Amino acid sequence: MAPVFGLGNLGRRCFESVVGLFAVLGFLYVPLGHHTGFEHAKAVLSTPAATAAIADVSAAALSLRERALAYVTSRAPEPAPREAPPKSHRSEPRAVPPKLK
Repeated sequence: MAPVFGLGNLGRRCFESVVGLFAVLGFLYVPLGHHTGFEHAKAVLSTPAATAAIADVSAAALSLRERALAYVTSRAPEPAPREAPPKSHRSEPRAVPPKLK
């Protein structure tokens, strides 16, 4: 790759850092309509659906981390506690599902 400003790799990294800085400043301070990009993102991520999705993703990530640590350290993962199935009495008849047309 050609050197930027005659500084080679260092010059390219400095130039990319300046471009990244301007991108972040634009996201934070340039209005898109009545709000900045950051304010739009904050409004979208504060909805109930987004908070539920974030909670689900974080729970899945924590579970994955526990399983990965258990695999790496050769421990058997602890099974999640499950509820006991309801006891069924054989004398009670089972419900018959309706026939579909």
